[in-house]
Amino acid sequence: MTAVQAAFFEASERQYKRGLWFWRGGIAAAIGALLIVAGGLTIYSRQQSQFAQRQAELRQEADNATTEAVRQAEVANSEKARADAERDQALQTQSLFLAELSEQETSAGDATNGILLALEALSKDMDNSDRPYVVEAEAALYGGVLAHRERHVLQGHEGTVWFAAFSPDGAKVITASADRTAGLWYAASGKPLATLQGHEDTVSSAAFSPDGAKVVTASDDRTARLWDAASSEPLATLQGHEDAVWSAAFSPDGAKVVTASTDDTARLWDAENGKPLATLQSQVGGVWSAAFSPDGTKVVTASDDRTAKNWWVFPTTQDLIDYANSIVPRQLTA
Repeated sequence: MTAVQAAFFEASERQYKRGLWFWRGGIAAAIGALLIVAGGLTIYSRQQSQFAQRQAELRQEADNATTEAVRQAEVANSEKARADAERDQALQTQSLFLAELSEQETSAGDATNGILLALEALSKDMDNSDRPYVVEAEAALYGGVLAHRERHVLQGHEGTVWFAAFSPDGAKVITASADRTAGLWYAASGKPLATLQGHEDTVSSAAFSPDGAKVVTASDDRTARLWDAASSEPLATLQGHEDAVWSAAFSPDGAKVVTASTDDTARLWDAENGKPLATLQSQVGGVWSAAFSPDGTKVVTASDDRTAKNWWVFPTTQDLIDYANSIVPRQLTA
């Protein structure tokens, strides 16, 4: 081997050893790095495990807290329900006691105290009641109110009062009495307004016209009479019945009056002048009452003969002619 070749091999061997050393160093560095990463992963994994365990512990604590809160809420609700039931029972007992006191006060003549006691036994707002409803309390209140209303007694008649009715606006009351008079009264105060005098026997009924401007009265003196409701002056006497007139009523438009009599008839009259318009006679027995239908085209009567009858009423002469032509189509002349 020449000196050159020996030098080449020697150089190659040194290069190989140097490369081998670097390779081994790299491997060692890589292994070191892997060991570091593995250590880091182990630490991270341990931390994650500990974190997950802590999270599970926290969830369990939260679940336990929720369960306890629900239990405490149920206990609280149960205690509230029991307290509410006890309160309602106490209020119900109180209401019954107040209702009894209310009835006692009303019966003793003090309707005002009776009303006040009954009001205490009932909720002030029934839509948002703050106490149990007790029917005895409502009954006591109703009795007190009725007794209180009786203070508006319409006094003044000297005989039996047979009939009473409100005016259409509710401001007045008309009464009919066996003392041969009809009375006009203020509805709000019960004070007398006027006395309608002129009948010669018991006044059995009275009624306002639909507009409240007139009054009609019926009497045992065989007449009915029309009166001005404002002035109390007589307007007309409806004469023609042969026995007591028991009732009188206006038509819905106020243009007519129907009367019922024990002479076995009902009669129609002009409400403006009191003139007779028709006699309704087919019943055997006294006619006790008569009334117009809401549209004013019919009258119904009630009688001693055990029947009630419907009668046609025609607002105008033309209506009568048209109806007659409809039921008898023939004509005597062209």
